[in-house]
Amino acid sequence: MFSYLPRRRLVLAAGLSIWLLLMFTFFAPPSTSGWYRTPARLSELGPRNSTLGFGAIYAVTEDDSTWRIQGLRKAAALSGLQLTVPVQRHRSDDEIISYLAGDKQEEHFDAIRLLLNYVSLLEKFISSGLDSVLFVEDDADFSVGIKDQMESFSQAILQQFPLKSVVTDLNSIQPSMEFPYGDDAWDILWLGHYGIEFTADTKIFAYKDKHAMSWDRLVSRFNNYYEQQRIASRRSQQLIRGVAPLSTYAWAITRQHAQRLLKDFKKTRPQVIDTKLHIDCKGLAHRCMAPVPELFHHHRVTGQARIGEPGAIPAGKEDLAWWRASHKYTYNVEWSARCNAMESGDLVDGKWQCLPAEGDDHI
Repeated sequence: MFSYLPRRRLVLAAGLSIWLLLMFTFFAPPSTSGWYRTPARLSELGPRNSTLGFGAIYAVTEDDSTWRIQGLRKAAALSGLQLTVPVQRHRSDDEIISYLAGDKQEEHFDAIRLLLNYVSLLEKFISSGLDSVLFVEDDADFSVGIKDQMESFSQAILQQFPLKSVVTDLNSIQPSMEFPYGDDAWDILWLGHYGIEFTADTKIFAYKDKHAMSWDRLVSRFNNYYEQQRIASRRSQQLIRGVAPLSTYAWAITRQHAQRLLKDFKKTRPQVIDTKLHIDCKGLAHRCMAPVPELFHHHRVTGQARIGEPGAIPAGKEDLAWWRASHKYTYNVEWSARCNAMESGDLVDGKWQCLPAEGDDHI
């Protein structure tokens, strides 16, 4: 009798635990945003982690030997970021022609290759099981203060778009760490661009980014919006929802929306990804959100080969040694992570700058 009572209490306790678990699971609200994650340590979450609060950072590249990806790796290492680099194979002209399937060729083959690389990366991301991904093109640059910037941007989003989901972890993880950029506020988070256009549903919110350059030093040749902010003596940065940026230097997407986007790409067969996304954002096919000014920008090197100018540099010459010896610059980024990682450019107060000089017209 005395040995039976402890066993009975144990059985009752176990039954109660199972019942509570079932009730918790049954009544927990489902995630509709695609952002729910398995609970993790706080250090693994939030905008300051090694993937800036996303499931992963995918670098977009076809060649792991050039200054582009090698410099991006060094910039990431300096900033405490973890890159995933699924190197894409270079597609032949015959494959591009096959993709066009009789359509008129409107853009250079390199632009179509980039789009096909994104199709491949979207497929990889969807099959990975990750909840979100940040795509960063291999020639993108960013500030040495990128984690501070992403934290400020995260706070701005959460202030304007309060969380809808209930975090289901029993270990009291802060919701703002679990969902650093909101849980249902956007489909595409466009972090790197060279300008924006408004939509029929544009909303602008001011926030403060201590690493951002002042408006009188910012440049966008897409339109005169940056100039308008300078004339208006703006002092704050902007979170804009319902916006149509251009150039895919860096952009994030949720897994749920990536599935929809991939299906649309395969149906419509666009030729230029940033033009396609810009038009879709403009037409409100996606809920697009962006920081203005941008947090990632194109890093340029004088004399580099460009789309539409094949053979400008002999094949295999654009390595880090060539980069270090060349004039390079990044618009709209005060302290380039690339140049600080390589200690190259102009040394100012113990840090390195790679700002454009007179005549550096390629944004």
